[in-house]
This record gives sequence, C-alpha cells and structure tokens, in this order.
Amino acid sequence: MSIEELHYTAIDFETANGNAGSACAVALIRVESGRVVDRFSSLLRPVDGGGFSSFNTRIHGLRARDVADAPTWQELWPTVRTFVGRDALVAHNAPFDRGVWRAAGRLAGIGEAEPDFYCTVRLARRHLSLPSNRLPLVVEALGLPNFRHHDAEADALACAQIGIEISRRAGLSRVEDFGAPVGAGRR
Repeated sequence: MSIEELHYTAIDFETANGNAGSACAVALIRVESGRVVDRFSSLLRPVDGGGFSSFNTRIHGLRARDVADAPTWQELWPTVRTFVGRDALVAHNAPFDRGVWRAAGRLAGIGEAEPDFYCTVRLARRHLSLPSNRLPLVVEALGLPNFRHHDAEADALACAQIGIEISRRAGLSRVEDFGAPVGAGRR
C-alpha cells in the first residue's frame, strides 16, 4: 500500500483556561499524498470571558497581552474554513481539539457541519507499544524531530508527522485507516 492517497489537515489548539471555548492559538498543517505541503497558525483572542489561567499559561506560555491584537475565532473562521476545505482533521488527543472546535464555533455563532476528527493517540495505541502515548513520547519513539511541545504549530506538525510515519510503517493509505473518527455531525 502507498500513502499517496493520504490527505488530511492536522490541527492543534491551545486554550487560555479550562473552558474549551477559550482558544488562544490554533495551527493547521495540510498533508497531501503523505507529505506536509502547507501550514497556517495564528494566535486567537478568546471570547469566553474566562481570562488566562496561571495553569494554562505555565503550559504554553501565552498571556492575555500576547493575544490582545489577535483575531477572534469568528474573525479567523473564513481563513480556517478555506484552509481546511473538505479535509478530515487529525489531532493528537482529538477529543480535546474537537471540543475546542465545537465550543469556539458555538461562541462565535458558527453553525456549519464539522469535519471528521481522527486521533493520533488512538493511532499510536493501535500501532506502537508505549507506556504512554503523550505527544513527545510518540515523536521520540518514531524518531521524529524534536519540537517545542505546547506550541500550537509545533504540536500540529508533530501530529501530522506521526500520521505520516505510522501510515508508512503500517501500510495505511488513507486517513480513514486511522480508525473510527472521534465524531462528526452538526453542532
């Protein structure tokens, strides 16, 4: 089998606090024919009203001042939608990113059908024998380049590379081979 049919967009969000709607950064990495071909990332100004928690700031380093002039999800939506197009989305721990996608969309009044989300944590569980499937450990196990964990663009790129590498090793040719999608449908 060949990964020539492997097409998807990897996604990663960072959030300002424990509210899924508090997206403060997003990154998208497009994979076509089993190769990374494009990328997009942006800081986001959260509109959930919860501010930045010290816990989340310790994780990703972002503060309110960093996103003060950034677009909201609603303002960035046309760019994101155009970038994603008809692709399925792939995330490491896709239930989290799907939850952010949904909550941010709900807060922004976006009622479009959401794409299918596939999960590289689940993919790693099926194809690797690791004590933990945390993103840095999967990257290390696959011999992928080191990255800055909890930077949205670096995490999305790592996720994209995980999907490509496991597909190459396991003979997967389509994103649908990653397993059942985390979920799809209308909000």
